[in-house]
Amino acid sequence: MKKFVFTDYSALENSEETIAEIANLIKQGCVGAIPTDTVYGFVCLAKNSSAAERIINLKGRESDKPFLILANDWKTIAELVDLTTLNKVAFNDYWPGNNTLIMQSKQSIPFVSNFGTVAIRWPANNFLDKLINKIGEPLISTSLNQSGEELIKDSLLAENIFPTLNFLVSVGELIVSPSSIYDLTDFSNIRKVR
Repeated sequence: MKKFVFTDYSALENSEETIAEIANLIKQGCVGAIPTDTVYGFVCLAKNSSAAERIINLKGRESDKPFLILANDWKTIAELVDLTTLNKVAFNDYWPGNNTLIMQSKQSIPFVSNFGTVAIRWPANNFLDKLINKIGEPLISTSLNQSGEELIKDSLLAENIFPTLNFLVSVGELIVSPSSIYDLTDFSNIRKVR
């Protein structure tokens, strides 16, 4: 397992070499643990179903529970959902930020849009922004923990729990909350799920 350890988030955000190395690992199909804009999470390419299956097995998660997508531009989001019916201005209340939006999906992606919907978060986070830009594709993510168990607040603690991870990135303990989730499948009736 490759480890990237930083004293804080700003040190990671400013390490272009590390971000490039993490991006290359993800592009190669690796599964890792990274700090996100909310909590530590598992991460892999959104369209890599074998990597997604590894996360399902590591986490002990039901395979029919979709992952969320981390994206950071309208072009990518427009490939996933029909933005012509949605008002981009309305998204300013949610994105970029720690809000996950559930919307009708334009395409089927295994483990992501199984039920005609897709959950997307556009994080307000320099590290994630640089990482997604370096990869050039959206990522999938889910919290770093065993399904139903407490969140892991420092990815270094995950080393013993998930020894088959390809890499982990630590910035110390994260004391934040999971993202808020809003259902926008009916844009006239937006509701908070979590």
